[in-house]
Amino acid sequence: MNDTVDSIAGSKLDTILGGTYRLIEEIGTGSYGCLLLGQHVEFGSYHAIKVLTKSGLNAEQLTLQRAEIEIQQHLKHDNIVALERTIEDDDFVYIVLELCDQGDLFDYAVAHAGKGTSDDDQSLLQMAGNQIIEALVYLHDQGIYHRDIKLENVLLQMPDISRDFKFKLADFGLATRQAYSNEYGCGSASYLAPEHFNPPTAQGYACSSADVWSTGIFVLAILFGRNPWQEASLSDPVFAEYAQDNMVIKDLFPSISDEFLQLVQRCLALNPEDRPTMRQVWKEFQRIDHFLIQDNEDDSDQAYGTYDTVSPVSIPQSKDAFKDIGFSYDSACCGSWSDLIDQEGDCDFNADPFGSDTDDLTRSSGDEDLFAQHDDSWWM
Repeated sequence: MNDTVDSIAGSKLDTILGGTYRLIEEIGTGSYGCLLLGQHVEFGSYHAIKVLTKSGLNAEQLTLQRAEIEIQQHLKHDNIVALERTIEDDDFVYIVLELCDQGDLFDYAVAHAGKGTSDDDQSLLQMAGNQIIEALVYLHDQGIYHRDIKLENVLLQMPDISRDFKFKLADFGLATRQAYSNEYGCGSASYLAPEHFNPPTAQGYACSSADVWSTGIFVLAILFGRNPWQEASLSDPVFAEYAQDNMVIKDLFPSISDEFLQLVQRCLALNPEDRPTMRQVWKEFQRIDHFLIQDNEDDSDQAYGTYDTVSPVSIPQSKDAFKDIGFSYDSACCGSWSDLIDQEGDCDFNADPFGSDTDDLTRSSGDEDLFAQHDDSWWM
C-alpha cells in the first residue's frame, strides 16, 4: 500500500485540484493516502489537503471514511481544525483543511516542556487545556465523541498578529455520534479508560465518560511530559496500584497541586458514572489557580502513601484482551511510569523517572520533522 501511496503523492504534485488548489508539496504519507500542501491559485492562501484513496477499501472502510468527513464538516469551533471543502473523483477523496503549520502539541512538549517544574509548564497547560477542553465541550454538546484525545491530535497555529499559540483539535477518524460503543480498544492504549479493558455491559462503554478519562490523562501529559501508566488494566502494575488507592497520582507526580490533583482524580474515576461531564471538567479546570505546588507550600507532612513495590496481577495483557472483541487502534504515546517497572515487577515511585534511560515523550517511529508524519499521524 505504501508504494501505491507514494505514487499517489508523486502524481498529484504540481497539479491543480478542482481548478482551485495547486498541490505543491508532500507533507506526509500513511496507509490509505497522503497529506499535501496546497495553495489557492487565486488568493494565495495555504491549506492542508488530505488525499484518501478509494481503491482497495471495503464497504465498511468507505463508510468510516465518509463518516469522518460528515462529522468534521459540520464542526465550527475556533479550536477545531476546520474542514473547508471536499472534492471527489472516481478514485480519490480530497479533504481541504485549514493549515496548522506549527506542528503538534506532542512535538512542542518534547521540545519545550519542563516536566512539571516551571511556570512555563503551567502556562502551556492553562492555554492548551482551556482551548482543547472547550472544544471537547462543544463536541459533546453536539452529541459527538472524539475517542482519540492525545497530544499528537492537537495542532498548533500562530496567528500573524499574535505570538500566542492557538491549539486545534484534529483527527476525527474515530469520532462517533453513538452514546455507547462496543468498539473496544478504539484509541491510543495509554489514554484508554479501564472499561476498554474490562467490558462492563452488553450495551458497551459510554463514549462521553471515556473521553473524560482520556482528558485526565491528556492534561497530565501536557504538564509532566509523561503518562501515569501504559494502560488502565490490572495487568499494568502502576495502574493496579492506582485502582487500590487513587492517591498514587501524588506519588507519581509529587509537584502536582491539590486542586489539580482533585480534578484529575475525578476524571480518572474507575466507575464511569462517577466522572464529571466534559462541561464540568472545563469549569473546574478554569477555576484552578495553580497546577503545581507553590514554593511556599510544604507537602512533606501530608499523608500520601509511598509505594515501593508493585505486584502485577496475572491477567491477560492488552493484546490478549482485545483478541476477541475487535481491533485495537493503538498509536504512539508518551512514556509512562510503567516503563520503569523492573523484570521482577518492582517500581520505586521515589525514583526520578526523568533521569532514567526511558524517554519521556517518544514516538514509536522515532523523531521526525514536524510535518514529516506517518502512519500514526493526526490526519490518518
